[in-house]
Amino acid sequence: MNNNLILYIASSQDGFISGESDDLSFLKLVEIEGEDYGYLKFINSVEAILVGRKTYDKVISMGFPYHENKNVYVISRDVKKGGRSYKYEQTIEWLQKAGLVNIAYNVSVPNLPLSAFSDISKFKLYLFDNGLLGAMLNISSSIIIDVKNTLFEQFNGAFVENFVASELVAYNDEKLFYWTSNSDAEVDFLIQRNNKVFPIEVKSGMSRNTKSLTSYTSKYTPELTYRVSPRNFHQSDKFINIPLYLVSYLR
Repeated sequence: MNNNLILYIASSQDGFISGESDDLSFLKLVEIEGEDYGYLKFINSVEAILVGRKTYDKVISMGFPYHENKNVYVISRDVKKGGRSYKYEQTIEWLQKAGLVNIAYNVSVPNLPLSAFSDISKFKLYLFDNGLLGAMLNISSSIIIDVKNTLFEQFNGAFVENFVASELVAYNDEKLFYWTSNSDAEVDFLIQRNNKVFPIEVKSGMSRNTKSLTSYTSKYTPELTYRVSPRNFHQSDKFINIPLYLVSYLR
């Protein structure tokens, strides 16, 4: 059973919620003794709390325990180098059940069923919504849709891949898998249809390079191969280019 998610985002006009050096003295301007503004009632109604690392550290540094009677998940941008999946298993499971992330598991041999040949210790995480991903990264919508903006070009590939992942899950209730080989080739997604496996490579730009897809094809000779990109629909023999706006039709 999925959990209900309540999201609160506090922000000031300049995009920050504190002054320099995490100064919170401005809160005294609205502070009323004995008034909690409904916080106690709210906190008693929830079972778990997701909080950013900086906020959590700040509260702890002020000498306050952080809801010791609740399940608290601290979200950080940094994963310790050499970290193992089991260390983050409970947190990732909670995020998945809350509908916040989609997980793609690694497959080295694309046999049926894909779930039986996946390695659950190797996976990629995708945020369920690209709008929230942009907000978390402080990226405006105008930059996301500006194909001429070279500053966003390097990260755009990951952003488009996240979009494809969310579309596959939303429209097809898809379990996500990806393929890698020992020679560092990687196909972004594998889909299972009519007892067959089809590879999907995602491109954020107009490049025609399909090196990883070619490597996969030479080993497993799939009936069809897909590339998802900004290019228009095109089919050449067993190769099909799907425009980004038609990802939902990969059924």
